[in-house]
Amino acid sequence: MAWGIECGGMVPTPISIGGTGGGFPLFVTQTDSDIGGTVDQVINMTTEAGDYAPSNIGSGTFIICIETDAPIEVQLANSNDFTITQAQATTYLGQWVPMLLKKIYKSGTTGTFSVGG
Repeated sequence: MAWGIECGGMVPTPISIGGTGGGFPLFVTQTDSDIGGTVDQVINMTTEAGDYAPSNIGSGTFIICIETDAPIEVQLANSNDFTITQAQATTYLGQWVPMLLKKIYKSGTTGTFSVGG
């Protein structure tokens, strides 16, 4: 979406991921090259052999863009388990979810997603 900024116009608030140590702007700069580029960009955990964790994203954590609004079981960056519920998936449908993740669990995940880092 393009924003025409003029005097008195509204400026969109950037999404940032933060915590007790502060925050940083959300810029997607890479993806998992093992998933086959644009052909297999959307990951469907019902067809995956096991849990999903990209091995080639430098920081060890990644983010996801929700492609279908259904539950997704994840492991957060601090190793806590978390369920992205149907309602949350609907809210973030087509958007990058502001959560740093280590892993997506096959069990309990019915939604599809894209990966970014």
